[in-house]
Amino acid sequence: MKAVIAEVAALRGKLHFTSLESRQEKMCIVDLDFPHDHRHPPTAEFRRFDVPDIHKFPQDMCSGTIFLVESLEELFAVCICYVDFDVENIGAVLVYKMDFSGDESQEPLGWRRV
Repeated sequence: MKAVIAEVAALRGKLHFTSLESRQEKMCIVDLDFPHDHRHPPTAEFRRFDVPDIHKFPQDMCSGTIFLVESLEELFAVCICYVDFDVENIGAVLVYKMDFSGDESQEPLGWRRV
């Protein structure tokens, strides 16, 4: 089974994206390393973490689109919420920041609303 990656953001040399597995949202990170010594091949490390679901829409809104955005060395999820599945009728825009408190090699703590 193939999974389509809809949104990707690059942050600090790593690719970040979300995937849905068994109705559980996962934050995925691909760390690409291109050694200066060209005799060694590039490497990629893949990590996957559980993150709290940010697909909770405000009252009277039941659909939306989420964009991953990198800004000033931070990772954000911008959620555009629609009224009645109508993409022309934007009811709210919510912004969340990924909390990477601590060592970056550890799991992110989750999305925090800003």
